[in-house]
Amino acid sequence: MSIDDFGTGYSSLEQLAQLPYTELKIDKSFINGLSTNYKNQQITHSCLILANSLGLTCVVEGVEDEETWEYLRHHGGDICQGFYTGSPMTADALLELYYKNTNKKVEADNLFEGLHCLILDNESVSGKALKKLMLKDYHVFSAKSEKLTRKSMDIVNGNLINAIVINQHEVTEETVELCIYARSLGFKGEFIFLAEFNAQCPEMLSSQLTEYRWLVKEKTLNETASKIVNTILHGENRYAIDSSVQEKLSKRERFVADCLIKGLSNKQIASELDISQKTVSTYKTRVLTKCGVKSIIELLKFNKIE
Repeated sequence: MSIDDFGTGYSSLEQLAQLPYTELKIDKSFINGLSTNYKNQQITHSCLILANSLGLTCVVEGVEDEETWEYLRHHGGDICQGFYTGSPMTADALLELYYKNTNKKVEADNLFEGLHCLILDNESVSGKALKKLMLKDYHVFSAKSEKLTRKSMDIVNGNLINAIVINQHEVTEETVELCIYARSLGFKGEFIFLAEFNAQCPEMLSSQLTEYRWLVKEKTLNETASKIVNTILHGENRYAIDSSVQEKLSKRERFVADCLIKGLSNKQIASELDISQKTVSTYKTRVLTKCGVKSIIELLKFNKIE
């Protein structure tokens, strides 16, 4: 179901909230002179962010040149409608164009092997929206959006999944158990936990999972999707203490070691563990001694990044 001419007439936010729309079409009145009209730029940009955040396909009407379409596509537009995509044509010409572009897509798909992601989010709207945005990145070959359940984790068994993205307000013991279960099924890819800007990484992750990524969400879902892909590809924000060190440390010491590698201060660690900074210093000394190093800089060599 599509909401046409969004931003004008009866196409209102109230309708968008009440009806199960899957597509939003931005009225062409906002596209005219887009490259020079600041107000239209901001209104259009806001509509694109809204559509992407709700997982809607965003169609932009009245696109007549490449410069306008590149601007809109950069900000999240999915489809353009107007003379830039083509003028009126005969049925035979349309069919020829269709087969030409379909064959190109098949050839491209056969040549590319990229990321295959499983997105686990108990809020179906945000999960589907994140899936849609990640699939826009050419590195992402496939993506599934499911609720966070044991049945969803079964998907990794026999399927090509190399990244699991978990979007949950609060990480629980059950979440960690499901991750361990996924490992038991043979999953060897990435666990990525999405967090709000002020959320702290819970101790249970460091104590029970040896490898994971803790990723703070960006301001928009589009930016968050890009951050997830870049993080997987370039190895940022991954915390994993080498197995040779894990055996030497207690669960609490492993957590402190993880925090030190992430760059947390004594005060931040003390707040996370609800202990004094003096006790944190004691743990820090134990970690450095057991690892056979004299400084946190030297401790970084035990941070395993693959």
